[in-house]
Amino acid sequence: MTLLVALVAGAAFMAGCFKVPAPTLREEQRGLVWICPGIGGGAWYLGSVYHAFRDAGVEAEICIQEWDTPFYNALGQLKAYAANRAQAAVAAEKIAAYWEQHPRAPIDLVGYSAGGGMAVMIVEALPRDVELRNVVLVQAAISPTHDLSDALVRIDGRLVNLYSRLDWFVLGLGTA
Repeated sequence: MTLLVALVAGAAFMAGCFKVPAPTLREEQRGLVWICPGIGGGAWYLGSVYHAFRDAGVEAEICIQEWDTPFYNALGQLKAYAANRAQAAVAAEKIAAYWEQHPRAPIDLVGYSAGGGMAVMIVEALPRDVELRNVVLVQAAISPTHDLSDALVRIDGRLVNLYSRLDWFVLGLGTA
C-alpha cells in the first residue's frame, strides 16, 4: 500500500513538472508536431523529447497528447479500444482544425509505445483531405496484423516504424 501511495504521489508530482509552452505565432505557422506518449504518459513523460526537438532546430508547434485515463489505470488503456478510438477522434479534430488554419504547414505525428497505436488511430480518424507529412512510430504497441492501408493514404511523406526485435515480450506478446 505504501508503494502504491508513493507511486501515485510521484506521478502527481511529475504531472506538474513540465508543461508544453504555448507556441509562438512563428512556431504555429511553421508546422505541427503531434506527439503521442506511451501509456500513462503526457507532457511530464516526454518533456525531454520536447526539448530534443527544440535542440534539433524544430521550429514548429509541438503538442504532446495527454491520455484521458488516469496514470494508475495505465494497463487498462491498452484494452480500452473504443475509448482510445474516441480519444483519437478528438485529437484528429484538433489536427484537422490546425490544417484548416494552416493548409501549407507540414504536420508530423510521432507515437511512442502505446502512443504508436494511438497515432495510427488518429491518422485513420482524420478527414481524407488532411495530409500528414510523416508519421514516426517508436516501439509502437500495435498489432502486427493491423492493416495500415487507411492510414497510408493520408501520409504524403513516410510512415517510419522504429522497433527492436529484442522487445519480444511487451510488444511481441503484448500486441499479438
